Parts: sequence; structure tokens; C-alpha cells
Amino acid sequence: IATTAFCFCVWPTGVVLDRFGPRVCCMMGALFFGVGCALLALSSQSFDYFIIGYSFLAIGGLPVVLSMMHLSNLLPEFAGTIITVFNVCIDVSSLNFKVIYVLYSSGFSRKDLFTCYGVVPVFIFLAAPLLWPMTKYDPREAPPATETLTNNTAGASQRPSSDAPPEAP
Repeated sequence: IATTAFCFCVWPTGVVLDRFGPRVCCMMGALFFGVGCALLALSSQSFDYFIIGYSFLAIGGLPVVLSMMHLSNLLPEFAGTIITVFNVCIDVSSLNFKVIYVLYSSGFSRKDLFTCYGVVPVFIFLAAPLLWPMTKYDPREAPPATETLTNNTAGASQRPSSDAPPEAP
């Protein structure tokens, strides 16, 4: 159910990101994520809000991640690397629940674990106005790959001819 909620929130999150910018999108995500942590901390057999809590976690994580994707525009020559790092962080984030499970199995209460985990969205919510811009960074044109690799600003005029044989080492 949480995965379905995540999938249905991709488009609205994009609309919020385009209309209100990365700062508001990030803060919205942190708010949803914090509500999910609170619901999971307070849930019990008689107060069963586990599915809703996991759904809020899923919905809240997406805006936080998407609000950072535009940062790849700051360094266009490394845009692919930056996007890959963000994607790896998304994949690794599932490890959090394994850590929570191990800690829960060793005697920590679910309430304590999700209360501590709830510090993350609070920090993001408070830091977003200071760190995230109101508008996304516009893409810049990346320099050609050969200039980036060789720091050659003269361009193609100093490249060897393609008809010339390679030099022996």
C-alpha cells in the first residue's frame, strides 16, 4: 500500500516542485515523513496506524529526494555522477529499516526507534529554509568532454588529427 501511495504521489510532487520550488517541496516532504515517523512511534495493537505511517514515510521521502535533483545542474560535467549518487542513496535508504529491525530485536522499543528516526525530518524541515533555494538551478552548458578531461580551453584546434597515426609510448 505504501508503494502504491508513493507511485501516485510522483506527479503531484513534480507539480509542487515546479510551482513552488525545491525549498517548499523539501519542507513538505519532511513534514509528511515526520508524520509517518510519529504514527509509527505511536502505533500499537489498539492504535493500528502502521499502514498509514509507512505510507506517509513513502510519500515524504520522494519530495526530499526530488528537491535535490536540480543540484546536478550546478556541475553539468558531473551531472550523471551526481544523479547516480542520489539514486544510490535512495537504494541504500531501505537499509534504515533493517537497522531498525535489528535494534528492535535487541530490545529497543518501536516508539523509541521511530521517535529517534523522527529527528531526521525535523532537522530537514528546519534546515531547508537555510540550505535549499526557492527556485531550482537552471542548467548550464557543459564543456566538451575533451576540455573537461584535459583542462584544455583552446578547444579542438590543438587536438591531433584523426588521420595521424597514434604516437608510440
